[in-house]
Amino acid sequence: MLREVLTDRGTQFYASKRVNEGNAENGFELFLKDQGIKHILARVKHPQTNEKLEKWYDTYEKHRMEYETF
Repeated sequence: MLREVLTDRGTQFYASKRVNEGNAENGFELFLKDQGIKHILARVKHPQTNEKLEKWYDTYEKHRMEYETF
C-alpha cells in the first residue's frame, strides 16, 4: 500500500487556490486524503527535488511495460 507520494505543485496535483483553513477542492488531493496517503510537495524552485521526480517518471516510462500493474 502506498504511504506517501511526492509531487511538484502542478495544478493536476495541487490546488493553488485555498479556501478556509487551507483546504482545497482538488480531486487528487481529496483522493490522497480519502486513502490516508501523505502528500509531500516539492519545494518551489528547488531543482534537486524536481530532478528526483523527473528521474522517477523517466525510469517508470522505460520499464512500465514489464509489469501488469502500476
